This record gives sequence, structure tokens and C-alpha cells, in this order.
Amino acid sequence: MFNPYKTCDGNPAELSSMLNIDKNEVDEHKGDFKMTIREIIVVKPAELDQEYYDSVFGKDQVHNEEEYRAALKNMIAAQLANDSFYRFTIDAKDNIMKAVGEVELPEDVLKDYLMQTNENITPETVDETFASMRPQLVWQLVRDEIADKLAIKVDEEDMLNTARALARQQFAQYGMANVPEDVLDKYAHNILDDKKYREQLFGQTLEQKLFRGIKASVTEDPKEVSVEEFNALFAPAE
Repeated sequence: MFNPYKTCDGNPAELSSMLNIDKNEVDEHKGDFKMTIREIIVVKPAELDQEYYDSVFGKDQVHNEEEYRAALKNMIAAQLANDSFYRFTIDAKDNIMKAVGEVELPEDVLKDYLMQTNENITPETVDETFASMRPQLVWQLVRDEIADKLAIKVDEEDMLNTARALARQQFAQYGMANVPEDVLDKYAHNILDDKKYREQLFGQTLEQKLFRGIKASVTEDPKEVSVEEFNALFAPAE
């Protein structure tokens, strides 16, 4: 027994894609699905042949073991570059917020707004809730100010690219590495049609462009480290 609705918390974009149904129909499919296992496939190391190369890198992109190892090296390098940029965003944000220091907010007004817009927040819990939200509220103010100074704007194509990246990541989690572009585009548009997801993607897209703009505006002092040393940067502080 399998419940697709529960696996994605009822997200319309994910469920409609998983079941190949219209998003307006997802509420009609909250129940269990019964599936019968007819075959068990044993996973084993793949042969280094054209079928395998095509499945990993796309049709006719790699033709022999030499090209395969070169493409694999480029794939790993690209991932490490993304990880390095992610580390940059963490360090840049920390340094920016230290430079900004304390920021005054109209706390009473914001607390009233929280209680008015969320019935789960009460006068007894509003202080704790606001305290947990305050750092993000301050960062949003700082982020928007920097974006304005660097003339950074987010357009629909930027949003679509972020949605495509999210779709590609989600497909990869199911072992689908070479999803056709038209399928990615369809899934990306489904994501953007979801108002809740769209708001989250706007913030993600703005921050990605923001940190790229910051990176281009500062003088870097690159440092080469081993993978082990790099991973240690993310270890919890003792």
C-alpha cells in the first residue's frame, strides 16, 4: 500500500506530476494506492558501454571510457563549485550582518500583524514567535537594500530557471538524471503556478542573484582546500 498524497504533503505540483493528473484533481487522490510487486531488479555495477554513457550524460555525449572519466571529472568539479559558492553565501551573509549590527524594528506593529494574520499565534506566544522570526526579517531588509544598490532584479525567466533547477533536483532524487527539457519545463511551470511555492522561489532566486552580485563586487582571496577540509567547515561548532 502506498499513499502518494502523504509522500509530498499534498503539494499540488508534485502530486500532479507524480500521478500525471491536473492540479485541480489532486484532492480527489488522497487515499492509498495498492500496488503488486511482480519483479525485483538487483542493482549491480554498470558496464562501461554506450547504453550506460547515454543514461548518465545523455545520448551521444560520451563515447568511450576516456571521455566518460573526463565528463565525470567535470560533473564533480561543477558540484564542488556549487558547494563552494554555497559556502561563500554563508560567510558573506555572516559578515554583512556583523557589519550592519543592531537594526530597530517596529516590534509592536509587527507582533499585532502576526496575530491578525495567524490564528495560531496568541498574545502568550507572540513574543517567542517574533523572536524566532526577527533575524530573517532583518536579513530581508538588508538583502533588499543591497539588491537595490546593486540594481538586482528578478524576472520571470530567472524564476523559471530556479524552478527548472528544483525540478531537476527532484527528478534526480528518483534516479532520473537525464530528464528531457520539455518535461522539466512543464514541471517548472507547475511549480511556479503554486502561489506558496512561487513566493519561496522568488526569495531563493533573489538571494542567488544577490550573492552572485556581491561576489562580483568584492575582491576575493581564493584558498584551495581538500574535500575533507572543506566538509569540516560545515561541521557543528564544538
